[in-house]
Amino acid sequence: MELYVEETKRLIKAVVEKNAHGELKKMIDYHFESWGKLNRPKAVGLLAQALNANALATIGWAAGLEMFHNGTLIHDDIQDGDILRRSRPSVWRKFSKNLAITGGDFLMVNASECILNSDLDLEKKHMLITLFNRLASEVMDGQCREFKLSELESCKGISNRYLECAGMKTASLYANLAKGVGIIANAKEETQVDLEDIFYKLGLLMQMQDDIVDLYGDKQRDMQGNDLKEGKVSFLIVKHLESNQSNFEVIKKLLSRKRENILRGEILIIKEQFIRDGTLARALSELMDRSYALLQHEYLQKNPTVESVISIFIEELLKPLDGMAETVLQLNQGLSKQIIGQRYGAQL
Repeated sequence: MELYVEETKRLIKAVVEKNAHGELKKMIDYHFESWGKLNRPKAVGLLAQALNANALATIGWAAGLEMFHNGTLIHDDIQDGDILRRSRPSVWRKFSKNLAITGGDFLMVNASECILNSDLDLEKKHMLITLFNRLASEVMDGQCREFKLSELESCKGISNRYLECAGMKTASLYANLAKGVGIIANAKEETQVDLEDIFYKLGLLMQMQDDIVDLYGDKQRDMQGNDLKEGKVSFLIVKHLESNQSNFEVIKKLLSRKRENILRGEILIIKEQFIRDGTLARALSELMDRSYALLQHEYLQKNPTVESVISIFIEELLKPLDGMAETVLQLNQGLSKQIIGQRYGAQL
């Protein structure tokens, strides 16, 4: 897998070298000095292997998706005001907002070149480009939904609205990623549908985990709680409001404040409150329940090679949460054990 990921990176660098020049290339090179976790290329490579597809034929698809994803990250940092990305100054902070917008545009537009450079026939390239356009549109739809959700008009249906937002912004990329690999592997239509469903659910898990880690883990940003400072309705906010609707106005007021006016001490208070009122425990419980349910998917039960791919990603996303669950149980033994469950508590 290491060689596969390196080949994916090589293709991205080749497209950048060919099409970017001057200040634009300097900016893109800076962004890719740190590559992040590269989950999407890993997912493409592992799934291709599980489906017995030609790995080399999928590298263009992996590179295109990763290039597009990185373009959205550059734009996200501008919209959210994040000054750090991967423990370094974000692109807009290093160069300027105007230049960073252009850099993000460049990556998203040139992603299709990676796909077109694939060693595939014209029919499959056309199918993948069509699929890419669909997933790009869905991701942008998700971003719009996130801004609308952040207005926090009411608690009504907040869980469903969060899932719709996360589904478009994060899960759709994984769902279409899997469908693309299915197309390359000549998988049957029903298999492609199953893969889309499985990877969509995996994408939701990744977004939920990311929201939890933002407040209680390390995302290589300047501090914990960036989602709160950015006014985002995260998975933790959703779980809190589901059981504490009387706090709606307080939460809405907090999320509407400018990020620079939310103090570190306030974030620490919210972290402790979410532990003591069971919010974190409920979030961890739902994440674990959804992970277990995904592994019981009928298709995975019949296809152990694909099941092993999903298991790898679920193991990785749950790993940073183990310490959190232990902390929850230590600080709030009674309520948290009821929520998380004796089974999980016994493992700690």
